[in-house]
Amino acid sequence: MEKHTRRTIITTVVICLFLFGGALVATNYEKWFGASPVGPSGRIGSGESTGTTLPIDPDAGEYVTTQSAQESNGGISIPGWAKISIPAGEKDISVDFPNPEKNAGKYYLSFELRLKDSGEVLYKSGLVPPGQTIQKISLSRTLNEGTYKAVIHVQPYKMDENRTSTNNADMETDLVVYRK
Repeated sequence: MEKHTRRTIITTVVICLFLFGGALVATNYEKWFGASPVGPSGRIGSGESTGTTLPIDPDAGEYVTTQSAQESNGGISIPGWAKISIPAGEKDISVDFPNPEKNAGKYYLSFELRLKDSGEVLYKSGLVPPGQTIQKISLSRTLNEGTYKAVIHVQPYKMDENRTSTNNADMETDLVVYRK
């Protein structure tokens, strides 16, 4: 009887170790080996075709949803940026610095684009009303091709007669400067 119990315990331990190892590999597969073995249709295998030969757009980036810095009166809606792409050697560029409609009746926003390492301010806006956006800006200087760590400083102001500044947000992003 003791031999049967010992065998059962050893079998149970081996099964538990196998299950734990499988779960560990499954949760860390992409980190350890790169891509997931499961294709877009949910089937295992990398031979699946997406039906197009178009390359992935180099300007495509992670979608960043609106974040909220909470305050007692409902919070401030602050946009986010995964990256900003601009052409090298140009001062007048296209961006998207919006003040979300959710801030209507509560907050103006101002935006400041800085290089993270030096703190150099490349651009500073005035107040942007809710539901409006800045899409064209003029930088203080041109930038050479490369990727720069940047900070977008977002400063909310209450829509009162004093336009009182409130809590601000520093959003880190990559400033990708490309050759045209």
